Amino acid sequence: MDLKHMLLTLNTIPLSMSYLRYKKVRTYQKLNKNENDVKLFIKASKYKEKYWLAMYKYLDKHYSYILNKEYHKHYDTHTSEKNIYVLWLQGEDKMPMVSQICLERLKLLNPDINIVVLTSENLKQHKIELPDYILEKYQKGFISATILSDLIRISLLANNQGLYLDATVYCLKPLPKWYFDVPFFSLNSRNLFETVGNIIRFDNFEFGEVYALGGTSPLIYSMAKDIYFDYLKHHGVVPCYEFTYYIFRYLYYRCEAVRNMINQLPSNNKHAEFLVNYYNDGDLDKQTSFKFDNDDAFIKLSNKLDFLNRYDKATLKQLIEDLVNRHS
Repeated sequence: MDLKHMLLTLNTIPLSMSYLRYKKVRTYQKLNKNENDVKLFIKASKYKEKYWLAMYKYLDKHYSYILNKEYHKHYDTHTSEKNIYVLWLQGEDKMPMVSQICLERLKLLNPDINIVVLTSENLKQHKIELPDYILEKYQKGFISATILSDLIRISLLANNQGLYLDATVYCLKPLPKWYFDVPFFSLNSRNLFETVGNIIRFDNFEFGEVYALGGTSPLIYSMAKDIYFDYLKHHGVVPCYEFTYYIFRYLYYRCEAVRNMINQLPSNNKHAEFLVNYYNDGDLDKQTSFKFDNDDAFIKLSNKLDFLNRYDKATLKQLIEDLVNRHS
């Protein structure tokens, strides 16, 4: 969050919240440069907790009515068909190399699962309808592609049973059946909190990342969708990049049914972010000691690493396979 975004949020959230968010991000950026600075770590932790408390109070003041609405807790119909949804608005043929490799791997290892690539052309076909005011904000640059992606995946899972995976999720093996049978699915890994940066960035969320979501219940997604849509109906920009996480976390604490579903989620994919964290500097021969284990079915990659541009698709695909094999 930069100063410009802070100023844009002044008419939507209290100044104190904008200030806390700004200070949290600035201290986090400094901490990233010197992770051994204990005083800076304590300072960043305090800003993190103060911001979460302010966000909780804000959401409770404006959206606690959501808790009294009637929502379906399970999908009305169940079929034997399993669906995995991957989003790339421009279409599969416009995917960058890493996403192409991830999608091909997903299809190869999961031949019995229906894999749907969501594009701007087929969103309505899958009951994803974004209000005009959200599309307008996106077109004018008031909400980012990341925020739009969050809104699409929440809308998708509020209306469809299945699993959503980001286009940069790389499968290590066929996805386990239980991923599709639990009421709520996401990454569940305490390893996310093993680095100083992630301890600050993740804010102790009771679940992992939103790049892998699903479940047999639409409850948390329906509630989050109503909060998010209503917020954007009345405000120009979102208060922070992690707004989706804060909404989920708020619902975890305020809704017992949501909390029970999330608490049932088994630990999984402990090393989901290790590859991209270890090799984001482009040193693909770096020696590391970690090994994937039985809980690891996928890892997160990225299209944003500069060194990826050095390779053609075949070479990059082989490099990724070699990296995975080295840690298997």
